[in-house]
Amino acid sequence: MPIVIAAAVKPSLTSKQIKCELDLSANTKTVRRRLHDVRIRNCVPATKPKLSEANKLARLLFAEDHATWTAEDWSCVLFKDESTFSSRWDKRQRIWRAVNTRYE
Repeated sequence: MPIVIAAAVKPSLTSKQIKCELDLSANTKTVRRRLHDVRIRNCVPATKPKLSEANKLARLLFAEDHATWTAEDWSCVLFKDESTFSSRWDKRQRIWRAVNTRYE
């Protein structure tokens, strides 16, 4: 089940990348088949809603209010709403996910 675990940990990996990361001698089709066997499919990710004007304004006001904070001030802050960032975007991004889990 290392193939399934790899797809769960890093769902944006391709079957070829999973094969290389796990150093498997199997064909990439075999990797895809193993994922399909446990009902994990390669799908286009659900799109996230764009920021509303109210959210943009709230972020701007927050930034202006805290522009003078020092590193020590920021060290006391816990950020819990983090997002991932990728500088690679080819408009064909796909992820591995279990069937019927689009919005989970």
